[in-house]
Amino acid sequence: MLYNYAVSGAVCDNNIINRYIAAINGPFPDVVYEVDAFIADTKFVNASTGTNTLYTNRRSDNTVYSMWIGTNDLGAGAFLTDSSLHLTTVPDYVDCIYDRFDGIYQNGGRYFVLMNTAPLQLSPLYGMPGVGGLPASHYWTDKV
Repeated sequence: MLYNYAVSGAVCDNNIINRYIAAINGPFPDVVYEVDAFIADTKFVNASTGTNTLYTNRRSDNTVYSMWIGTNDLGAGAFLTDSSLHLTTVPDYVDCIYDRFDGIYQNGGRYFVLMNTAPLQLSPLYGMPGVGGLPASHYWTDKV
């Protein structure tokens, strides 16, 4: 079974990078929220059965937890454009990732996959103009 708690556009923690979404008149749900929602679901007890009916076969030896975050934390509107909050730094972001894994570990998780950040320099938004990047991007300079 696959359970997906990911929200496209999420950052690790809205206290580090805050991204507003008009549709909900607030910040994108962050990975802190996603992991908290997962943990709440693992603790849910169905009143009619007295058991957790969502995760009926989740064990530490048969479940893998994966996280692929980084672009929203490191790219435009984030660290790359000096948009972090509360004087946070990239190490704060890295700590956030591992704090989320620690929370899952404390809830029984033992197998983890942390996917690397996408190679942003190869995308049109961040790439140099000579290699397919946008001709007028403020994410690069001619000194690179």
